[in-house]
Amino acid sequence: MSDKKLTVLFTPMEGFGHINGCHGIAERLRDRGHRVVFALDKKFKGRLEKYGFQEEHLITETSEPVGGVDPIFHMLNENYEMFKGTPKDVAQFCLSATDGRAKWTEFKQQLEGMYENIHKRVDDWLVAEGTQPLPQESNCFLHPFSKHLNIYMYPKEMDFKEFQPLAPNWRRVDGFVRTTDETFEIPESLRGRPGKLILLSMGSLGCAIVDLMIRLTQILGKSKHRFIVNKGPLHDKYDLPDNMWGQPFLPQTAILPLVDLVVTHGGNNTVTETFFYGKPMLVMPLFGDQFDSAQRIQERGLGLSVSPFHCTEEELLTSVDKLVNDLELSQRMKAIGERIRKSNDKDVIADLIENIAIN
Repeated sequence: MSDKKLTVLFTPMEGFGHINGCHGIAERLRDRGHRVVFALDKKFKGRLEKYGFQEEHLITETSEPVGGVDPIFHMLNENYEMFKGTPKDVAQFCLSATDGRAKWTEFKQQLEGMYENIHKRVDDWLVAEGTQPLPQESNCFLHPFSKHLNIYMYPKEMDFKEFQPLAPNWRRVDGFVRTTDETFEIPESLRGRPGKLILLSMGSLGCAIVDLMIRLTQILGKSKHRFIVNKGPLHDKYDLPDNMWGQPFLPQTAILPLVDLVVTHGGNNTVTETFFYGKPMLVMPLFGDQFDSAQRIQERGLGLSVSPFHCTEEELLTSVDKLVNDLELSQRMKAIGERIRKSNDKDVIADLIENIAIN
């Protein structure tokens, strides 16, 4: 721990998962007496100040909600077809790490072509702004790497380290789960009902796609289990079945210890928080790294994956039943959670940040 007090700036992407992940490591720096500053969109004003962090607000074209709802969510519902694809298209993003290597080269070539234009545009903009250019080894690298320290959150049980060792300036952590004063009690409407308790959380974007949430809740409404639902910003556009209770926003870290299963989009922050509390997952990916996490969780035997738009009613209900009744998986995830909660990831990374800043 350093005696010198630092000012550390966090600039998370515009999304709750990104902010929450930064919150986890920021609190360790705060506890060591450092000044922690978050630069974030005005719409998140007040979210972090109460935890002792300084906020500096950015103003963008989506900073002012229309009718209390971020304009991006209205736009999302008008264009969500881009997430649907076809089962064949989606499968291309779910190549196994343990088999099917013959397809890896072809897939990488397709991906490089898809990202070529956006990589050039971002790279040109960064150079014009006087900062370092993007890595040129791959068009998929859309953010500069640090010569000092690069951190990625991914539980050890899911990691791909067997394929390539980490460079000295890269560190994997199981996650930076934040500490809050949020509490949660199981709603009375669910307490007296039979069945397992399940969290349905499709992330900041997924829970805002009304047609998708209607589809999932109508199917899961036929389940014998109970569901706590993150309804999202357009919560008033649909109703929940009797075996469900939901709100526009949920204190996820307070709910996770109480549930038996998490049905999720597979966003990195939700995955790491779910592992932290040792719960199995049913992953329904929408885009990006969510496909990778879904595939990896399934092939590692830590959960299952289905398509949110294309799974059948039977497939979804059967997957839920299979996971909540898998006692071996439940015990395995419980042990993983206990391991992660005992880890010192936050202290290790805080030490590294202090050493970089001081030396």
